[in-house]
Amino acid sequence: MRHSHSTQTQHRDAALIVTGDFNSANLKRAAPNFYQHISCPTRGERTLDHCYTTVKDGYKAQSRPPFGKSDHAAIFLMPKYKQRLKQEVPVQRKVARWTDQSVAALQDALDDADWGMFRNSSDDDVNVFTEAVVGFIGKLADDTVETKTITTFPNQKPWVDKTIRDALRSRTAAYNTGLMTGDMDPYKAASYNVRRAVKEAKQRYGRKLESQLQQSDSRSLWRGLRTITDYKAPTTGMTNAAVTLADELNTFYARFEAAAKDSNNASVSGANGCRQEDTASTGNVLVISEHEVRRAFKRVNTRKAAGPDGIPGRILRDCAYQLAPVFTEIFNISLSQSVIPTCFKESIIVPVPKKPHPASLNDYRPVALTSVVMKCFERLVRDFIISSLPDTLDPLQFAYRPNRSTDDAISHLLHTSLTHMVLTHTLDFLDIVFAQHWSLYSSFPVNTCTAAVIVYIFIYI
Repeated sequence: MRHSHSTQTQHRDAALIVTGDFNSANLKRAAPNFYQHISCPTRGERTLDHCYTTVKDGYKAQSRPPFGKSDHAAIFLMPKYKQRLKQEVPVQRKVARWTDQSVAALQDALDDADWGMFRNSSDDDVNVFTEAVVGFIGKLADDTVETKTITTFPNQKPWVDKTIRDALRSRTAAYNTGLMTGDMDPYKAASYNVRRAVKEAKQRYGRKLESQLQQSDSRSLWRGLRTITDYKAPTTGMTNAAVTLADELNTFYARFEAAAKDSNNASVSGANGCRQEDTASTGNVLVISEHEVRRAFKRVNTRKAAGPDGIPGRILRDCAYQLAPVFTEIFNISLSQSVIPTCFKESIIVPVPKKPHPASLNDYRPVALTSVVMKCFERLVRDFIISSLPDTLDPLQFAYRPNRSTDDAISHLLHTSLTHMVLTHTLDFLDIVFAQHWSLYSSFPVNTCTAAVIVYIFIYI
């Protein structure tokens, strides 16, 4: 044991393995830093042979037939560690390759499109008109933009890029050629190119992380911190994976719309109810210009996922000049008729668990993927509504205002509290009253309508 202790002191990173026929002896008492891995019988029904290492739970033992005439069973030690490549299945996903050629071809196809044909064939039905236009744009995008399947392995390094893969292919080709010709000099040069490509890729990746930390964009900053710290988001499991869970969630999320629909039907059938076509004649009519639609499309964030219509933000931004006229016509028809196209009101709801082990339907947060075109339409209507409102917003309102967040509210509260404590010399305690308000979406009664703009507000909510 004295020799093993000295070996550990001299070689701290070495893997020390002690095996032998220990009979009733136990090395764990004399060397607590060693761990025994053999638990199966090695002679008869007793475990006489032991194997000690400095790695806890590093190996698992399996009994094998003895060698020759030995009365001790052979032991096969296998590492318990499983490679990450074997722990997870490679992920395959399809991505669209937006090249300059594909964008130019898509713009030419949209320039040649006869939007008047879709309008005439719809018989002034905004739903039919919109669905035809959206389906045509999606079909053009599928036929023009090339898709590529990307395979991501669990052990793939973040700095591996196309240059390294090309260098590896060149090295493999040079090795196969060298085996046939006997000249291995190209293989040596290709191996050197691989090492140089890996070094340059690591340097580029390092500079990329540094630039993320130096930028003022909070998104890039957090992405860089997660990459450096190797942060992995906690995984949550869905305890109820029954087939009826989707129907239960749909009913649960649509409970407010069902109640609003019932109250609206009751108000229409009553004497004091008002109909939708009556609201279209009251108030000012909003007319959206083609320039506003084009500017809204140019400001689309291409990182946002597409909605049920399948139109990504990349098409709207790159083809804003080609798509602005037809969508301007759709928006104005929708405003004049006080009808929102059905395809714009659809959404894909993804239930995200709020807890590691959700137990009720309220433990799922609904994340809705809506149409990107509808988001642009909502922004245009919102700008019109905000411009019509008087400038009477409270300066201490931090919600639903640009460039303000809960961090600003907390900073303002701390600054006000500390200033009050210093000026009044009350450093012992401070009384703060918190009030919680119910959400507007779940408590506002939708039973009356006074103007077309109000109807649109309720529909957007």
